Amino acid sequence: MPQTTIKKIINSRLIGGIDIASAQLKIKETDRSSSLKEVIVHGLNDVLFIKLDNKGIQNQYLQENNTIGINKRCDALLFFEKNNLNNLVLCELKSTTPKAIEYEKQLVNSKLIFEYFIKLASKFYHTEIKLDKITFILFKRDKMLKPLPRVSGRPPISTQPMEHFDNTSIKIITFGDEKNNHIHINDLV
Repeated sequence: MPQTTIKKIINSRLIGGIDIASAQLKIKETDRSSSLKEVIVHGLNDVLFIKLDNKGIQNQYLQENNTIGINKRCDALLFFEKNNLNNLVLCELKSTTPKAIEYEKQLVNSKLIFEYFIKLASKFYHTEIKLDKITFILFKRDKMLKPLPRVSGRPPISTQPMEHFDNTSIKIITFGDEKNNHIHINDLV
């Protein structure tokens, strides 16, 4: 199983907890000033949850104060198999007025880090992992901070091209108040 090999490669402190009984996980924002503190993802089954934006574990190979942003990471990476396809979902939580240049770099950098894990799995564990579907997700808060209308229980979701990376799209999922920050894994892929 590809998730097992990736777990052998990465620092165990990066692996997030999934509540098995409720099949859900909480993606938390570490920035205290953020108005969106967490998003709860439901419907999980055999998902590897990696928290790359862990302040205690930083990449020591890259310049920490690099102004281009090559050392930025997203809040959560979800790796799982669905319908015999390997899915990688990269998630970033932002407040009401996120800047595309910031969250896009975090998401793309995190994808590159995961691709490095895949190369290590191939070279040293003889495990070939093909990513069949890669999805970039931005979770954000509505400026009004009120409950937003949901369609079939889903928050508003839009897909648009990234501004700074060609041929790449991003799903933007907008939440209102903190009580409605739930989403099903199927809405992410």
